[in-house]
Amino acid sequence: MSVTPLAVPNPATTKWVPVSGIAPAGGGGGGGLPLGAAADWPWGPAQLATGYVLPYGQLLTAAAYPDMQIIADAASRPYGGSAGVNFNLPDYRGRVGVGKDDMGGTAANRITSAVSGVSGATLGAVFGSEGITLTTAQLPAHNHTFTTGTVSVDHTHAVSINSGTVSADHAHNVEYYVSGAGPGYLLPAGNTAAAPIDAGAVATSGITANHYHGVSGNTGGISANHTHSGTTANTGSGSVVQNAQPSIIVNKFMRVS
Repeated sequence: MSVTPLAVPNPATTKWVPVSGIAPAGGGGGGGLPLGAAADWPWGPAQLATGYVLPYGQLLTAAAYPDMQIIADAASRPYGGSAGVNFNLPDYRGRVGVGKDDMGGTAANRITSAVSGVSGATLGAVFGSEGITLTTAQLPAHNHTFTTGTVSVDHTHAVSINSGTVSADHAHNVEYYVSGAGPGYLLPAGNTAAAPIDAGAVATSGITANHYHGVSGNTGGISANHTHSGTTANTGSGSVVQNAQPSIIVNKFMRVS
């Protein structure tokens, strides 16, 4: 009975996928993570193995990471750098990655410049904010109207007026005739027709005694049809509105060698 020996895998070509612990760097395919790939790391940076870095927009050189320089140059260095010399990593600080809108060659139009301010087809484009301050142009079209109605409630206005106590200096002229001297036969007070008196005139005194003319009462009950219009007062503070999705803060790591 013969036994076939087990083949020994070649460490240089075999892709190792670790089942526990931290992925080894270098040989063995970087623990299954492709060169240049990024992933969440919900632990501290000190626990990262050699060959992995936190991507925060830093500049790396071709001399230190020649294979990564080739990948960056092939993508036209979307995060910055110089061909064949150096390259910037993406800055993942406080950001989440969003799938490129035209992956596969056709844009899904889920991230557009008309709404987000950037083209979702541009690799490395950044957009969004923690909070926003709404402008009037961003509010839905609306209005605030009011009216008080056309007829006022049945009501009255009380009026009380005094004309004063003393009239202005004035006189009343009275003509009179006696003994048949003229029409009317008017006699001054206390006089009689027994003694002939020539026709003549008399003036009353100039100022009357203190007195007043009082007026009191109520005006009519209902006013004419009318309306009251205007605008409402402003309210609100214009504070920043929170615009963040429910999230958990983790580190990002990237394989660079």
